[in-house]
Amino acid sequence: MSEPFLDGLTLGEGGEDIELQSSEQNRVAATQMVSQARRTLHIFSHDIEPQIYDNDEFVSAVKELVIYSRFTTVQILFRDPTYAIKHGHRLVDLFRRLSSSIELREIHSDFHTLNEAFLVVDGRGVIHRQLASRYEGTANFNAPMRGRELIHTFTQVWEKSQPHPELRRLHL
Repeated sequence: MSEPFLDGLTLGEGGEDIELQSSEQNRVAATQMVSQARRTLHIFSHDIEPQIYDNDEFVSAVKELVIYSRFTTVQILFRDPTYAIKHGHRLVDLFRRLSSSIELREIHSDFHTLNEAFLVVDGRGVIHRQLASRYEGTANFNAPMRGRELIHTFTQVWEKSQPHPELRRLHL
């Protein structure tokens, strides 16, 4: 799964920004970063982008993180649950199976003007897109200051946001 632009990158080492230009590059970077996580994962997304997060490799990395320790925190904020509800989403399925370890919340309407998307792993691995509707962004496997800034934003939104009732429901 390794891509040449990510060769040799280890969470918590280096500190260079890597330019991302496509959904595929975002997917590979997110999967590689999460596969190295040990404590926390925060995702801020408009629709839990299926092109990035709805695949077996990424979901497997999240599952490994969750079972690694009972102290692991996985929190996901999203604005629009339509895709996840209508088409199913592997992360939502994982959430339903491991709801004590993974939390999903719908972004409170007060924050709908935030037009960015990001992922923060262990407070230092960061993937950030200024415009959530585009895949151009950066990945950095060792950006603790940027990670703290994004987690601060995330926490402000998280505290006002609520779980979406449709995502909790189990379909029998």
